[in-house]
Amino acid sequence: MKNLKTFESFKNNNKVYYIENNPSNSYKYLVILSDNYEILGFITPSQSNEELKESGICTIGSVYGPSYGDLLYDSFIKKFGRIIPSSNISDVAKISWLKRLKNPKYVVYQIDGIGFYDVYPAEKVLNSVIDLKPEIKNKIKIYDIEELGKDVSKRVYTELDKLHKEQSNIILRDKEYNYTFGQSRDRWNWLKKFIQPMPHYSKTQDYYFKKHNIPFYYNDNEMAKKFLSLC
Repeated sequence: MKNLKTFESFKNNNKVYYIENNPSNSYKYLVILSDNYEILGFITPSQSNEELKESGICTIGSVYGPSYGDLLYDSFIKKFGRIIPSSNISDVAKISWLKRLKNPKYVVYQIDGIGFYDVYPAEKVLNSVIDLKPEIKNKIKIYDIEELGKDVSKRVYTELDKLHKEQSNIILRDKEYNYTFGQSRDRWNWLKKFIQPMPHYSKTQDYYFKKHNIPFYYNDNEMAKKFLSLC
């Protein structure tokens, strides 16, 4: 019943807004606001490279919004184009990504030579590019935050900056829980700091994680099992 109420509330009142020039930071945002301008969710692009830009593919950065993930992803695709996960997504995000690969409303394909995940064979599925079917994309409307006026947009900027920092701090604080399997920029930075010589990317990194007791690797990890069950 709670989810139904959330859906009905969105259908009647909530809207997606685009923020390009947030004075607090350099991020671009898509935010979901309630009818009284409460922030229900947000999503940002992540760092990219020339190869991805030339191919018209964007990577996802931070995502926040319990129960609003689908709308955030769909709005992101409408605004920024085809997407691929970044090189540093959490265990939950990896699983979320695989679920979308199996959703028939998305168009899924791969482009040779573009992708981040090459440590474990099972991870290659994360190199898939996602687009959204035009009939669904066309139903989504995205508004400019400036349409709400200076007072409202200023309040949203302030609250968004605060919320984003809080979420980032939580992720970083608990990263040994959030990044326990698969390729992760956090984990490779840890390796560089404590292990020399630094091992190269390969399909046998499992050995290094066990041998050196890397904190981002655990045996019998339930999230990893769930990920593998979806592959």
